[in-house]
Amino acid sequence: MALMPLVVPFSYKPRMAVKVQTLADFLIESPPPKEAEKAAASQGKESSSRPWTLFVDGASNKTQCGAGFILTSPEDFHIRCSLQFKFQESNNAIEYEALLAGLRLAKAVMARRIEASNDSQLVMRQVNGEYEAKKVSMAAYLQKVQGMDQSEERRLWVDGK
Repeated sequence: MALMPLVVPFSYKPRMAVKVQTLADFLIESPPPKEAEKAAASQGKESSSRPWTLFVDGASNKTQCGAGFILTSPEDFHIRCSLQFKFQESNNAIEYEALLAGLRLAKAVMARRIEASNDSQLVMRQVNGEYEAKKVSMAAYLQKVQGMDQSEERRLWVDGK
């Protein structure tokens, strides 16, 4: 008895973007900070002192590059996002792109205190001021990140693990 290979037809359908729906769900489930503080004060509770956490990572090779991040609220609500870039850049530049994308989303959901983590020691130490951004492109990315943290109500802490 001879074995015949099994041929199973299948088709691939890419998953549609869910970013807008995820953000809409988050905004419905989480009231804006001022309303949350008023509600907590009326119930005799202190508002959450825990910061938002942002974990970012990026990668680049000769053919493609992309990044991803997870933004977590103090109430432990997670927003996950993956990005694919249609341009070529260095790994460190892609790490900065991921950080900037995460910070933009944090700003959109009105996060005030953010702790960011990234596996790129160079990027995190540049943001912390421990390393100098010597390349013009890295200095430009660093300036963008620092420009995202201009508000007195928003603070960014970074952790280079």
